[in-house]
Parts: sequence; C-alpha cells; structure tokens
Amino acid sequence: MRKRFLGGFLAILSMGIVYSAILTHQHSVWPTATGTVVKATIENPPEQTTRGLYRLYLTYDFTVNGQKYTGRDYQTQDRDQARLKHEQEDRFPVGANLTVWYDPQNPSQSDIKHSTDTMAAFFLVLAACTAFFAVKLLRGSPKAPVVPPEEY
Repeated sequence: MRKRFLGGFLAILSMGIVYSAILTHQHSVWPTATGTVVKATIENPPEQTTRGLYRLYLTYDFTVNGQKYTGRDYQTQDRDQARLKHEQEDRFPVGANLTVWYDPQNPSQSDIKHSTDTMAAFFLVLAACTAFFAVKLLRGSPKAPVVPPEEY
C-alpha cells in the first residue's frame, strides 16, 4: 500500500515538474528591454527563517511600446550584508541600466534574472526520472506464478 501511495505522489510530483519546465521555457523566450534602477534596497532576512540571507531588491522602470512599467525583484542574496552594500553601490546605483525580461502578453510581469532553456531541460529530465520511479512503484513487482500441485 505504501508503494502505491509513494508512486501516486511521485506521479503528481512529475506533473508539477513538467509544468515548471513549461513555465521556465516560456520565461526563457521573453523579449528584453533596457531598464533603469530607480531604487536599490537591502532587506533583512525574515525573523522566522534560519537561512539568514539578506536580499538586494531593485525597483526599476522600463518601457515597452511607449508604455512605462515599474518592476521590483531581488537581484542577489548573501549572508554578508556589507558585500551586498558594495554590490548595490558598484553595480546598481540609482540610474544604472539593466536588462529586463518581460512577458509580451503582459509587460507588467517582468524579471531581472533570466531563465534558460537549459533549466527547462533539467526540469524535464527530473520529471522523466520521477515518472519512471512512479511507474515502477505503481506497477509493483511481478508476482510469481502459482503452480498448482500435481496430483498423482
């Protein structure tokens, strides 16, 4: 019974991974625009987390087809707040240009970190492995044939 439950879980998980691969692929082909840093802030890690990573968030403006959009995303994270402060000052001062990827169907959806098709391919391989184990668990092991006793 546990094998079937685990197999069902892995089957559902593999479908979720395929969905992630599709989204990653769609994101990887988004067009780009040049954006401008409007604001850069370093946010403290949430109290309840044990990872303790500071994040450098950028607020940026970009224009698509004459329409101005504003986005906000974190660029990087680090345990060392001072290192992020240097990165903020050196690479992302207010007014600095950066590449923005945006959804052509909805340009208000944007990102400053780019997904690649390599990541989508990785997700597909992971989904195939997960599906393989799901099928193995759901099918179970073949039962030995029952040989009827011989009657003498």
